[in-house]
Amino acid sequence: MANENTTSGGNAPIVDDKDAPEIFCDMLRGAFLVNENVHIDLTSMRSDRSSNPPRFYEQVSCRPVMPFRAVEQLTAELARFVAQMNAQANAPANVPRTVQ
Repeated sequence: MANENTTSGGNAPIVDDKDAPEIFCDMLRGAFLVNENVHIDLTSMRSDRSSNPPRFYEQVSCRPVMPFRAVEQLTAELARFVAQMNAQANAPANVPRTVQ
């Protein structure tokens, strides 16, 4: 186990898998609810260079599925994060930007 912490909401350890993939996405294309699970479509912009000029399109990058309660927690955490980043953006230039 590389980096083990405990979750804020329970006693189960968090194991940091150094081989877990990082997936870049440009935008959220949609989400829908099925049996209390939220299915999310995240996309990235791509270009087809076989045409001239290149044709741009969106490609689905990943489709995470999360329990509804986890999506509520994610939404709250992202709202907190965005508020913190906005506050730092308005801070004087000599204040370091950190994420915790």
